[in-house]
Amino acid sequence: MFKKIIILSIVLSASLLFAQGHSGRRGGGMPAIGKISGVVADSLTDEFIPYASISVINLKTDEIVTGGITDESGYFNITGISFGRFKVRVEFIGYAPREIGPIKLFPGGGTMEPFLGRILLEQKSLKMDDVTVIADKPIFTHSVDKKVFNVEQNTTTTGGNAIDVLRQVPGVEVDMNGKVSLRGNTNVNL
Repeated sequence: MFKKIIILSIVLSASLLFAQGHSGRRGGGMPAIGKISGVVADSLTDEFIPYASISVINLKTDEIVTGGITDESGYFNITGISFGRFKVRVEFIGYAPREIGPIKLFPGGGTMEPFLGRILLEQKSLKMDDVTVIADKPIFTHSVDKKVFNVEQNTTTTGGNAIDVLRQVPGVEVDMNGKVSLRGNTNVNL
């Protein structure tokens, strides 16, 4: 009986040890110790591209695992990547996206800190249809010696006469008899 208890306790202890996973980590997943780095530059000018978007994508699931951006000198260093097979997508406004891969992060079978080197992005132009630019004159135009009131843009004077237009101009007053005064001065000739 004593022998059965000892064997049962050994089997239970062994199963509890294997249930812990690798090194006691939760879930028994792969450790996040990989690192990917590189430099992003323009393919024509060979100048570094700051603030380009870097995405690390899992090859199996095609999901973005992590990412980052390049610094002022075009360099990026993405750390904390778990073991696996990945591809890296580099994107920046005005450039065609570029994918590098497959990248293997495995101890022994691959490298844990691959340096992707100089990644050259090609400029791309955006094609647009014809563009029509429509501009309207402002209601008031200021110059050195005068202010011009544009009657076309004032919808409140549509269908009116010259007196109605003058009533809309700031600084001009028209009384009930149609007498015009400019900033309080009635000595105005039209």
